[in-house]
Amino acid sequence: MKEFKYTFAVARGVVFEVNYYTLGSNKSAHFSTSAGQFNRPRTDYNQCGQAQESLLKGKAYNFYKKWDKFHLKDLTPAIHAALLRDIEQLKRDYPHFVESDRFSDAVAAERAFRGVTL
Repeated sequence: MKEFKYTFAVARGVVFEVNYYTLGSNKSAHFSTSAGQFNRPRTDYNQCGQAQESLLKGKAYNFYKKWDKFHLKDLTPAIHAALLRDIEQLKRDYPHFVESDRFSDAVAAERAFRGVTL
C-alpha cells in the first residue's frame, strides 16, 4: 500500500501531519497524525506531537477524530483506500500542504497559508 507523509497548514501557526510509513526497522507501515503550533519566529514548535485535541478545529479535527482509532495500527487495503479518499478531501479543504514531514517544509506550507512569499 502507498506510503505517504502530508503536512497541512490548517490555521495561522498550526500544522496537521498525516502519515502512513514504515519507521526504521519496522516490518510494516503504520498510520499516525500529529499537530504542531509554531513559536513566533517559526524556528521551533511551542506545542507539537499528540496535540490534536488542543490545536485542531473544524474539518482537520473531524478527520483526526474519525481516524485516531487507527493510530499506529496496520491498515487493511479497504481502510487504506478510505483513508486516501479522506486525505483527498483534506487537500481540497486545506490547499496549503506539502508531501513531507520536514520542519522546513511545514514552515513553508504555513507561510503559504498566511500568504507570505520569500
